[in-house]
Amino acid sequence: MIALDLEPVSWEEFQRKAVPEYIRIRESKKNAFVPVSRWVAIREAYVLHHLGITGNMVSLFRIVLVVISLYLFSRFAAGELLIAFAGVVLMAWQLNLDSVDGALARVQDRASDFGDALDNLGIDYARASFWILIAAMSQNLLLVISSILVAYLLVPFRQYQVAISRDKIDRFVANFMYVPVLWVIVPSIMLMASVLGLPPVLMCRTVSWFYIFLAGMWFLSCLWRNLVTDPSKKSTAEEGRIAFPTAGTEVGDQSESQG
Repeated sequence: MIALDLEPVSWEEFQRKAVPEYIRIRESKKNAFVPVSRWVAIREAYVLHHLGITGNMVSLFRIVLVVISLYLFSRFAAGELLIAFAGVVLMAWQLNLDSVDGALARVQDRASDFGDALDNLGIDYARASFWILIAAMSQNLLLVISSILVAYLLVPFRQYQVAISRDKIDRFVANFMYVPVLWVIVPSIMLMASVLGLPPVLMCRTVSWFYIFLAGMWFLSCLWRNLVTDPSKKSTAEEGRIAFPTAGTEVGDQSESQG
């Protein structure tokens, strides 16, 4: 984790290496949030590269940002809305940095499996922690226990479940799994509703129950498709299935390893 002594790279060369053609094509098919995030991230990465910062350093910093963001947003339950808003802003920055570490890895030729895993850790941590923190703020132990199951179902199990393709339920659930939805849109709605006078605890319970229902509906759909409709379906490895998008395919470059 020692800063690199790197040769200066021109802006044009940096852009070419940081955002190769296959990424441009991939991102052209995504929503408007992605190109805006990329525009900001590539400029951050350019500065950090010339400061000798590596992709892994950024990935570790992102994990720290998630921890700080969680704590700040937890103050929402106490009605400290400005502090909670600061947590949302930091989380949004962490999501933006998702594109930075991958860009640095490509420019610096430091791609590795470890870097890819470290990159994914930050975004998966942010995603799974959402349901648990919201449930904890609901002050209901049943919701906390249920939301821990939701976090497992919608993060690791969702990535490993055996399915050849995604049906309408899968696509519907995926919309609410998008991390900017979890940590920018939903918290912003909660903050605005609180300003209008709705109790924070009520909003936390509503969000928790919604995702419990969503995870349950999706899991039952998986059971039906894999155990009832076609119980003889081959394993994931045998079928070469089209996997659910992992955390890395959402905001920026998580599927792009960095070292």
